[in-house]
Amino acid sequence: MKIFKEIKENIYLIVFLLLLTFNFLIVNFNFPLKYEIVILSFFIIIILFCILCFKMGYSFLRFLVIDEDEIKVDYSKFLTLLSCFSFLLLSVLINLNKVEVARYVLLVFIILVLFNGILFFYDLERKGNKFISRFWFFLLSVISIVYFVVSAIAASFFMKISNMDITNSPFLELIWTFSSMVFIFFLVLQPLLYIFFLKMAGKLKGSRFITTVLLLAAATIVLSLVLRWIPNFMVLALDISTDYEWRVSAHCGQLEISEPQERYFGFHVDKYTVYFSDRDGKWGFEELRCTKDELGDDRYIRLPIDGSSMPKWFNDSEKE
Repeated sequence: MKIFKEIKENIYLIVFLLLLTFNFLIVNFNFPLKYEIVILSFFIIIILFCILCFKMGYSFLRFLVIDEDEIKVDYSKFLTLLSCFSFLLLSVLINLNKVEVARYVLLVFIILVLFNGILFFYDLERKGNKFISRFWFFLLSVISIVYFVVSAIAASFFMKISNMDITNSPFLELIWTFSSMVFIFFLVLQPLLYIFFLKMAGKLKGSRFITTVLLLAAATIVLSLVLRWIPNFMVLALDISTDYEWRVSAHCGQLEISEPQERYFGFHVDKYTVYFSDRDGKWGFEELRCTKDELGDDRYIRLPIDGSSMPKWFNDSEKE
């Protein structure tokens, strides 16, 4: 039968994918001999990876063909295999509680899938795929509207937390709006890939089908990280922009105010906007007002506007 022939021809890849699924299914379970089983599966994975690489290398010789003076090489198959291997290695490391190493493997996986996805969609675009053409037309039609809405919402939110018009600080506005657009991109990326998968699943075969599944997996992981790290990206954007554009000190008459964790917007004015980062474990905004005491000496008062605890990229409990 045809199905048994397909299984026989792809037995190594099938076992490879089954081990990948198995390792992720047992992540949240503890049972006797789990460590030994994971180690054994890892060695089997290495052997299968070497076999598949050898077969892919042989396939490369068949894919390197001359057709109408055009040399064609399918590099995406190697990238797909490397992506699967890194994804499987990630599950093994998590099961072995090697969280620190798993983070770097996760980064490698996302980079591999990204490059593979670029080659994949470039190939579809080159062949005139209708879905890709319609997507580009839709993107060009709505991008200006999306930018207008996102920038308005981002500026409104910034005013809420800082009591300041973001247009007064051009570089900060650029970084803040760019960060917001990147967030929206990742927010809609996963649904778009799901739509693409549903539309094209029946037409994709072999490594292309696996590439699409890996893109969905990577998009899901990235989206969950982006949603979790929203405060981190906010602080990072504010740190970069205020370090470049805002001042390191404020002046109230002859009195100079300067703290290493603070940046000040304004110059010799009666009211400053203060951004502080990692000051006593907090980040946020204050308003600094210059006043004088009863004797006419310069002084200032701080009015808190908004403040939050400094976000962490990873929880301490996740460390080994």
